[in-house]
Amino acid sequence: MSRDEVSHLRVPPHSVEAEQSVIGALLLDNRAFDRVGDLLVADDFYRAEHRAIYATMVALIMASKTADIITVFEAGGHELKYLNEMAASVPGASGIRAYAEIVRERALRRRLVSLGDQMACNAFQGEAAAGSVQVIVDRTISELLDLGRVQEHGEPSDLASLLPAFVDQVGEKFEGANDAIETGLTDVDWLFDGGLRAGELFVLGARPSMGKSAFVLTLCRNIGGHHPVLMMTMEDSLRTLVSRMVASAGRVNLADLRNPKRAPDSMWAGLTDGVQALGSLRIDLDDQGGLTLMDMRRKIQQSKRRRGALGLVVVDYLQLAQGEGDNRNQSLGAIANGLKAAAKEFAVPIVLLSQLNREADKRPGPPQMSDLRDSGDIEGAADIIGLLHREFMRKPTAENKYHAELHIVKQKNGSTGVVNLHFDGSVQRFGNWDSNSPPPTHRANVVSRGLD
Repeated sequence: MSRDEVSHLRVPPHSVEAEQSVIGALLLDNRAFDRVGDLLVADDFYRAEHRAIYATMVALIMASKTADIITVFEAGGHELKYLNEMAASVPGASGIRAYAEIVRERALRRRLVSLGDQMACNAFQGEAAAGSVQVIVDRTISELLDLGRVQEHGEPSDLASLLPAFVDQVGEKFEGANDAIETGLTDVDWLFDGGLRAGELFVLGARPSMGKSAFVLTLCRNIGGHHPVLMMTMEDSLRTLVSRMVASAGRVNLADLRNPKRAPDSMWAGLTDGVQALGSLRIDLDDQGGLTLMDMRRKIQQSKRRRGALGLVVVDYLQLAQGEGDNRNQSLGAIANGLKAAAKEFAVPIVLLSQLNREADKRPGPPQMSDLRDSGDIEGAADIIGLLHREFMRKPTAENKYHAELHIVKQKNGSTGVVNLHFDGSVQRFGNWDSNSPPPTHRANVVSRGLD
């Protein structure tokens, strides 16, 4: 084979020199491992002997033993002459981070090449061998996202160094600053100490027809005027979502929008007001059914690229999502945990709707946290759990027709309690409960702030 033919071979991306420099620097100074241990694993090295040597060194260092030329030779049986050559090839350990970054970048490129080859192989195979096209696409997207999420982790922070910034933040809050995103529902914001916070997962549970979709649409509308919002629904169509939002924004009876021939003339003015109010909001809607966790992450990324940092993400609802696991509890728990991780990674509050099981209908009073359907790890993943209840759905009276209760049964960083809300089902609109109208039921832990 000629030199020109050799130069055209597809040699996987790698840098032998960078790999040798990392190992040589570590042999000279084991303390340098603190600067690369968060970045490199043995599989990041291209040459097999380098992988083996690095693995031996890591094992020694993690066991609080010295990893020099002699100890690495004795522990792993590696070539003594080659170890000495690598140690002699670098003047010191000061540049080890730069060498490690080259090794890591080449490793990512090799994995990208491998992923492309695997995708092409799957596409050529029959459906029975590789799965359906959608399965191949989802698997590839998942692996690409995993590849793209590689991040460098800094060193642990000293507590004393964090305290001044914390004191400044407390002072700013005292002066009126708010690090939360206001929901527009005054008592909810008060119980949440200002509103929803980036990185938090808020699970909202309710039995059917209690108004949980209308509640999150209210949040979308209230927040969408100040921050970008993404709502993913696996239950309703885009047309249904839009009609409900127009009804709420324009205070139009939803039934009139569905059958405008029977609607009064005043409906058209409300329709115009609703469309104008919604037109300025930054809200993205998605109605793909059977979303996987990877689908949700991809859509969050797409909306974030288009809108910038998001102020709210809504998923409606958990039990319609698709996941992996030995049983339904495990798969839904994995989705809940994945959304919690996504909330932290994308720095956005996520509201996850969930159905309650039928036990909630078999006893009087409001639902309980144990009523979360297919709960799995949902309770553990959630920062906040709210259960929506309307007694009107059981015992309708003129007094409780517009009354709703939001029971906050878990709040990791705040208080629990019950918020009274006003709900008009005809226009799909939640609002503050009138402070001059006492709620139909009294509870000792009801939030009361004297709303106007």
